[in-house]
Amino acid sequence: MSNAKTLLETLWPGLPEAALAAATEEPTELTSAAIARFEAALFEAHATRTERGPTWDRYRANLLLRACIELISSNPTWHELKFEAPLAELSAALNDLERGFVAPMLKPKRLNRGGRPASFYNAAVRAHAAAIMGGLMEHAGMPQHKSAEWVAERLRWHNVTWKTITAWRKEARELPGSDVGQRYDLTLKRTDWNDPLECALRLVSNLQSLAPPEK
Repeated sequence: MSNAKTLLETLWPGLPEAALAAATEEPTELTSAAIARFEAALFEAHATRTERGPTWDRYRANLLLRACIELISSNPTWHELKFEAPLAELSAALNDLERGFVAPMLKPKRLNRGGRPASFYNAAVRAHAAAIMGGLMEHAGMPQHKSAEWVAERLRWHNVTWKTITAWRKEARELPGSDVGQRYDLTLKRTDWNDPLECALRLVSNLQSLAPPEK
C-alpha cells in the first residue's frame, strides 16, 4: 500500500492534513473524456433551470451528482478507494424521494434549540440581515429604524421591508440557541466592523452569493 493510502487511513487526529498530504504526494490528472462528460452535465442542468418544482430540482441535483460520481470513478485509484461512495448514497437517497421513501440520511435532525426550523439559505439570510442591522446600530451609530431601512433597501431582490428585518433581529436576539440566533451572534462577533458601512456592504454581497440559482 502506498504512503498516500496509508495517510488516508489515518482517520483521527489529523485527517485533513493527511488527506492534503495524500493528494500532494499522488497528484491526479483526469482524462479529457471524463471532463467533457462532466461539462455536458453542467450544461444540461443549466438548460433545465427554468423548469420548476421539487422533482425538477432533484433531477438537476442528481444529474450533477451522477456527473461527479462518474468523474471520480474515472480515476482507477479513486474508484478503488470508493471515493464516490458518499455521493452515490446521496444520489440513491434523492431517487428514493421520487418513490415516496425518505432515506435515513435525508431525515431532518430533531432540534431542541427553540424557534422554527429554517432552511440553510433562509437561516443565513435572516441571520446576516439581522447582524448587518445590529452592526450598523452598534458600530455606525445608526438608529434602529434607519439601519433596518438601510438593510431592506439593499435586499430588495428578497422582497423584504424594514419591519421584516427588525423582526428577524428580534427573533435572533430572543432565541440565541436557534440556528438564526447562533448565526447572528457568530456574524456579529467574527466580523471586522472598523469600517461599518463597507463591512455591511460586504455582508450584503455575501448574501447575494448565497442566493439560490434563478429559475
